[in-house]
Amino acid sequence: MSHVLVRELVAAVPGALPRPYVDDLTADIEHPDDDDGHEAAMEAVASMVTVVNKYAAAWQLEVNTTKSRRFSTSAPVRRSLAHIPGWEVAK
Repeated sequence: MSHVLVRELVAAVPGALPRPYVDDLTADIEHPDDDDGHEAAMEAVASMVTVVNKYAAAWQLEVNTTKSRRFSTSAPVRRSLAHIPGWEVAK
């Protein structure tokens, strides 16, 4: 199942590097450290959350929203992520 999710993430977010684990998944994407890059990162993270939520619903799974986090190494992106709906933003 996780390989299907990986393919869906790559299709929805070109340049994403998702890596599945036994019961977990992490995905990375690089972006320029400028306003356009920050916006692209926000869109990428939002798209990944949407894909994961749709995947979970299709397979009748439940996303562990206690454990799931959105994260960026860019402080401006983290601040922006905190202002849009979705999973908690990791610090």
